[in-house]
Amino acid sequence: MRFWQKLLVAMAVLLPIFALLYRSTLYWKIPVAPGDPYGLGDIIDAGFGLLVVAGSGLALIGAVVTLVVPRYRSARNAVILAAVGVVATVGYFWLHAR
Repeated sequence: MRFWQKLLVAMAVLLPIFALLYRSTLYWKIPVAPGDPYGLGDIIDAGFGLLVVAGSGLALIGAVVTLVVPRYRSARNAVILAAVGVVATVGYFWLHAR
């Protein structure tokens, strides 16, 4: 596996972990102003959600590049990238709802 593929896998795995750590710790310490439906913590949480989706999307794009470009062609690496991208996103949103 090439360095950029390892980087995409690490990003797709670490972003949801950091987002879930934020959600379980700091999110609950940021107050919401009285009468407001959302606070700063919710905006940061939404930003983490967008980063998770973007990181997984990059992993999926990397999987397509791995399959299409002859220099990087490896079905095994493409499957790993695609699986990590999908599982990380689904796992994040499943755990986020709990």
